[in-house]
Amino acid sequence: MSAIDQAFIRAYEIDEPVIVASSRAPAPAAPSPRAPEAASSYADVSIVEAAVAQPQRVTASPVAPRAPCQAPPVQSQPQPVFASAPVPTFAAPPVAEAIAAAPVAAPQPSETNRQRRPLSTFAQSTPTVEGRFKPALEVDSFRWPVVDEQLMFRCRAQFQPALSAILAADEDGRSLIGIGSQGAGVGGTTLVCCLARLLIETGKTVAVVDANFLKPGLASHLGLAAAVGWEDVLAGNVSLAEGVVHSLSDRLSLLPLATGGVGAASRLESIHASVTAGVLRYHYDIVLFDLGVVSERLQGPIARRVIQQCRLDGALVASGRGAAQPQQLLQSAPELATICLGVVENQLRAA
Repeated sequence: MSAIDQAFIRAYEIDEPVIVASSRAPAPAAPSPRAPEAASSYADVSIVEAAVAQPQRVTASPVAPRAPCQAPPVQSQPQPVFASAPVPTFAAPPVAEAIAAAPVAAPQPSETNRQRRPLSTFAQSTPTVEGRFKPALEVDSFRWPVVDEQLMFRCRAQFQPALSAILAADEDGRSLIGIGSQGAGVGGTTLVCCLARLLIETGKTVAVVDANFLKPGLASHLGLAAAVGWEDVLAGNVSLAEGVVHSLSDRLSLLPLATGGVGAASRLESIHASVTAGVLRYHYDIVLFDLGVVSERLQGPIARRVIQQCRLDGALVASGRGAAQPQQLLQSAPELATICLGVVENQLRAA
C-alpha cells in the first residue's frame, strides 16, 4: 500500500459512533466511555449520537370502490307571496293619428352615401319607347279638290249642326263615327273630308278610313295613289302603321283602300278589323269611316259589317234633295239606325 492510501485511511479514521439506520425509533444509546482528557486548553467536546430515520416502504393495496355521494335532501322553503297590483292600461291612438301626430323624420344621407352612386347609374340607358302611333308614310300635304275648298269657304255654317253632333258624341266617349250615303253622287266622301278638316280646326286629332270596299275612292279624292291599303292590314300582310298615310301640313291621317272588292271585305271577319278600330280609337280623338252607299245591294251589308266588327259609336247619313225619306233606309238597316246621329242633306245638288 502506498503512502498516499495510508494517509487517506488515517484521515477517515474518526472516533465517532456508527449510525445505524432503522425503521423503528432509535433505542437510547449507551454512554460511550469518555476518552482520557488530554491536556489541552480547549473545552471538552461531547458528541451526541443522532439517530436518522429511514423512510418506510409502503405496499399499495386495492381500495374498495366508494359509494356515490348523495346530496342531502333539500328541504323546501316556503315561497313568499306577493300581492299583485292591477296593471294600468292605456288606449293606443289609431295608427293614422299616431303617424300624423309624430311624423318620423327621414334619415339624412351621410357624406359617404352621398358620394356613392348606385350601379344602375353606370348601366347604359335604354332608348325611350315612343307611345304615340306613328304612320310609316308621311306626305307634305294632301291635294284637296276644288269643291272641298269652296264648301269650306262658303258653307261653314251649314256644317255646324253635323260638327256639333260629332263633338257631343266625342264628349260622351263615342269617337268612331261612320258616314254613309243614301244614294250615289250625294257627296258622302266630300262630307267626310270637310268634317275632318273642321274637326282638326277645333284641335282634335283625326283619322279617316276608307270602308267603301265596293268603290274605294278616298285616296284618289285626296290626290294619292295608294299601293298598300286596309285590305293588306286585314290580311295580316302589313302592320297598321304601314298602311296609314299622314299629312304633315293638314295634320290628318288616312287609311285608304288600294283595290277593295268583295273578297277584301270578307276579311272584316278577322280580328284585324277590331284591332284596327281599337288602335285608331286609342291614338286619335275622332275617327271617321267612309261607309259608301249604304242602300246598295252589295255595299250595304259590307257597311253594316264594318259597323259591327269595328264597333262604331255613331253615324251620319248624307242624302240629296228629292231623295227618298231616310227613315226607310234606317228601317232596313237596324245597325245604322241604333247609332245614327242625324241626316245631312246636300242642297247644292240641285243648284
